[in-house]
Amino acid sequence: MAEDLKEKILGAASALFGERGVRDVTIEDVCRSLSISKKTFYQYYPQKEDLVFDVVQSRSQKQKQFLSCLFQGKNAIEILHIVSTLIQQKRWLEQESRMVSDIMKYYPETFRKSTRLKESEIHKTFIAYVRQGQEEGFFRPDIDVEALSIVFGFIHKGIARYASGNDPSPVKKISHKRLCSAFAQTVGLTLFTKEGWDAYHELFKDQLYEKNE
Repeated sequence: MAEDLKEKILGAASALFGERGVRDVTIEDVCRSLSISKKTFYQYYPQKEDLVFDVVQSRSQKQKQFLSCLFQGKNAIEILHIVSTLIQQKRWLEQESRMVSDIMKYYPETFRKSTRLKESEIHKTFIAYVRQGQEEGFFRPDIDVEALSIVFGFIHKGIARYASGNDPSPVKKISHKRLCSAFAQTVGLTLFTKEGWDAYHELFKDQLYEKNE
């Protein structure tokens, strides 16, 4: 029963954080949504920051499980197409960006800790993905997978910062769709063999070279 209630607290807080951001949701809000007392809440989480960290980890784990189901039985090009489609869903990205911005500003230690864990997971996932593509013949066999994973990690963080509005760059703002299209092209130019390009163009022909705002 105790674990069930803890899961309910996590679920309620995650939903509220996603809707309103982390800062604007109080412990009282979470308790009210579950009809529990603050005394009961504090039995599981002595302070809000403990809850914030667990929510971040829970959302990351659920996202990983969701993606694993989507990727099951798919080749590397099909996986790239799925990822490209998902990151163009701006509503999801904006919700995540709002949470990240709040955590970065108001819970810096939690942000640093969760970021380290997430980047480690992304690093391992990317390496496994590239090696899958190499085995399938879609990705070049001469790629330095470890180094490339770090480079793409920098790009990923830059895109997230740009999308969240935290990038101070003075350059003209472009649409999220164009940004995603350019990133997909960069992946292709870096990774693909001739077979990879042929499969890529077949799946991405409606998204390539997007220039409309």
